[in-house]
Amino acid sequence: MRFVDREKEMARLQQLLKADSPSFVIIRGRRRIGKSTLIGKVLGDKDIYYEADRTDPVNQMAGLSRMVAHVYPGFDDAVYKDWQALLVAINHRVTERITLCLDEFPYLAEGTPSLPSVIQGLLDSSTDRLKYNLILCGSSQQMMYNLTHDGAPAGMQARRKVKDVELDIVAESLDHSTILIGECKWTTGENGRLLTNGISKIVPFLPFANGKKVIIKLFTKVRPEEDQGNSLLPADVLRLL
Repeated sequence: MRFVDREKEMARLQQLLKADSPSFVIIRGRRRIGKSTLIGKVLGDKDIYYEADRTDPVNQMAGLSRMVAHVYPGFDDAVYKDWQALLVAINHRVTERITLCLDEFPYLAEGTPSLPSVIQGLLDSSTDRLKYNLILCGSSQQMMYNLTHDGAPAGMQARRKVKDVELDIVAESLDHSTILIGECKWTTGENGRLLTNGISKIVPFLPFANGKKVIIKLFTKVRPEEDQGNSLLPADVLRLL
């Protein structure tokens, strides 16, 4: 069977997996449209792919352990008490960036309803933060949709909201060390503190800003209320030209 018309999806997925820091990716869609094949096209020999079934959590974790052992021999010699222990153990074995894909993720969450919250905790942890890319894939579209929308763990919702943000201005320095993010407001009564804080909250989730200095500027018609010293009026811009 030929695999066609997925070049853009493959390129986007490869871009995410090669970002400066580990990526968290959710892939959803109805059955037999090529989700698993798409993932297989971008995974390498050192990556881990696990397709879940509807067995109990103990067997599911054992199955993933066996797949991990193909990359890290002896990994399945231990018995892991829960999903957090298993995912953290993988983290401790990783010496270079790999990708872990949990396909048919809804089967795992069905057996362990707390699993999405466990993953959120690892994504946000300062001590056990994941060092590998994590892909969650599933055919239960409603369940996968819920992972990143209302009712999902807060950290996963935050990552979804980044996709909906439109940035007015993004510029990078010639030495690639600094990113400028600009917000344009041509109305009066704007609040500089609120605008700046709003952009600051999404910066940690912007892949292109990872590891770089970020400068936030507000391009406004008049000086905003609670100006944070980062607003530029038309006259200011003209002076800089």
